[in-house]
Amino acid sequence: QDVPLEIQALGTVIPFQSVAIKSSIESQIVAVKFQDGDEVKQGDLLFLLDDRTIRAQLEKAKAELVRDKATLEDLKLQYQRNQSLTEGRAISKQVVESSKFAVEAQAALVNADLAAIDNLSVQLGYTQIVAPIDGRTGTITSTVGNNVKVNDVPLVTINQIQPILVQSSLPQNSFDAVRRAMQAGAVPVSIKMDNST
Repeated sequence: QDVPLEIQALGTVIPFQSVAIKSSIESQIVAVKFQDGDEVKQGDLLFLLDDRTIRAQLEKAKAELVRDKATLEDLKLQYQRNQSLTEGRAISKQVVESSKFAVEAQAALVNADLAAIDNLSVQLGYTQIVAPIDGRTGTITSTVGNNVKVNDVPLVTINQIQPILVQSSLPQNSFDAVRRAMQAGAVPVSIKMDNST
């Protein structure tokens, strides 16, 4: 009668995904919200970094934006006034063109302020490090009070273990039999670890 062909081999259990968590900014850790070996969900807060410097820079950038917008409005009024004065030839065209260029330069400065605010807002988001995947945390390498640098050593590694992968090396003379079986349909696999299936 036909009997199943069984191939036994040693295998290695590996995580489905593995992510090394690093800081995107240079700052100091003010809080760690988990412990070694905890199960975490995607989006869970892991580390809080000191955000005082970035918040101060953001407030300064917002104040500069208000100042530069006010200056832009003043320059626009001057430009409009100068345009009306050229009709009566009270001022030269050169003065009008200079005021136009001043408006354009100030508008560019306002755009630069907006870009700086956007950049600082993104950096402020980096002060809260969250889990990018579901999984189990490894050993925490940096604790409260430690300074972290951009893309320096990982603060912790998260391994996704549900589902999990098992890799096994088969003997070369088994390849053809396994290929034929896989072409015919699903190939049953069982894994034993620590005397349990």
